[in-house]
Amino acid sequence: MTTNDANETTWHLAQRPSEVKNAAIIMWVQVGISTLGLLILVGIVNGVAVDLSALAVPLLIGAAGIAVLAVAAANLPQARKWAWVLALVGEGLVILDRLIGLVDGTVNLFYIVGIVLPVIVIVQLVKTRAWFTR
Repeated sequence: MTTNDANETTWHLAQRPSEVKNAAIIMWVQVGISTLGLLILVGIVNGVAVDLSALAVPLLIGAAGIAVLAVAAANLPQARKWAWVLALVGEGLVILDRLIGLVDGTVNLFYIVGIVLPVIVIVQLVKTRAWFTR
């Protein structure tokens, strides 16, 4: 990497839109909430023994979703386009999951927040498309 390339990269990162920071923060909040929910589901937080045999696949899918959001949130501030795409896809899947839950009759505050937060992230990221495609 030449000095000019390094200067251009530094300048570009310094021009980071506030929407990128906001989206990453919201995604980290989602990771925290989802991790707590997963731990409660497994029974670790409240110390209750739970038979996980029937929950193995949903738990793995939930853990994978948490990992996707965490990786995307960690890499968004570095202007990595793949992280931008990963964040959009991950948030879209979160919305789809919550909508399926609503159709099944699960209506509670967590599902509403679970739809609102990803929508906010998607709107923030779409606004910053040009920054990721420099």
